Amino acid sequence: MTWPYVVHAWEQLNVPEGWSVARMTREEIRIFPVAGVLHDQICSEVSRRFAEEPGDEFGCAETGFATVLAGEGFFVPDLCVLRQAALRGRGAGAPMRACDVVAEITMPETAPNDRTKKWRAYARGGVPQYLLIDPYDPGGPTSTLFTDPARDGYRDSERVPFGGRISLLDPVPLLIDTGAFPFPDEC
Repeated sequence: MTWPYVVHAWEQLNVPEGWSVARMTREEIRIFPVAGVLHDQICSEVSRRFAEEPGDEFGCAETGFATVLAGEGFFVPDLCVLRQAALRGRGAGAPMRACDVVAEITMPETAPNDRTKKWRAYARGGVPQYLLIDPYDPGGPTSTLFTDPARDGYRDSERVPFGGRISLLDPVPLLIDTGAFPFPDEC
């Protein structure tokens, strides 16, 4: 299928209430239930940390604002950190190269895609930092910062269990205390 056809199909979708489009490729348009309390609390905490940092060069866009185009399709990240200039004048849609950090917070339904397809797509798109917050990691809740994007994925990563701290890199240096994140059994 051609992109114009896929985009037209997306525009015509009548997504049921409580669901949202999470990924669109030439092969499929995936919809998932709207995130729950755990997801929203973590997303709010990370957004709050960005809002507390001094400076106005960057902005943090939450789900529904930025639709990121990768070679494989459209992705709607949970959080997207962009330079303010890239945020101005845009409805939905941010080019991949405008994103300095993309963050995904897994849900049971989205975890496999967040860990593989989105990991690969964001790297191919040149997103410098991909923060994967994974309360459903089989080894226990973790946050992983992937850096050094390449065609086949990210070449470097730092992984911490919930309760630890993870540091984003320049140009968006930010220390995130994952001890503020709730665990799945707390929500």
